[in-house]
Amino acid sequence: MMNETYQEMKKRHEKEMESFPMEFAFSNDQLQKALNNLGATKNEVVAVGAGSIIRKKDKGDLINLLKRHDDELNEAMKNETFADKALRYELANHEYIISGDPSEALDVLGLSLEEVQQSPVLSQAL
Repeated sequence: MMNETYQEMKKRHEKEMESFPMEFAFSNDQLQKALNNLGATKNEVVAVGAGSIIRKKDKGDLINLLKRHDDELNEAMKNETFADKALRYELANHEYIISGDPSEALDVLGLSLEEVQQSPVLSQAL
């Protein structure tokens, strides 16, 4: 979305993820509740990491959602102002001023230090 700030994009992406039909289960009781919430049986769900499950039929939708989020962020990061504000936000959020290590902030943005160094926009922002 054009003219969207990094924080606005981040909030929108979080809201979209929160509304996706996904449940979390760390015990058999929680699994049964999750299955009930999804309206599915054990054979109709798949684990997608960190204790989360989705219906198998929704797997493609989740992949498409995550890819769209990545594509939107990658496209927005081509804008110097957006990239600058995104990097500043994540560097502050990951205590770069203390550690001097930008790797955690870059990871959140889906970037490597090499990618940043190769991009005039990103290297200027960093």
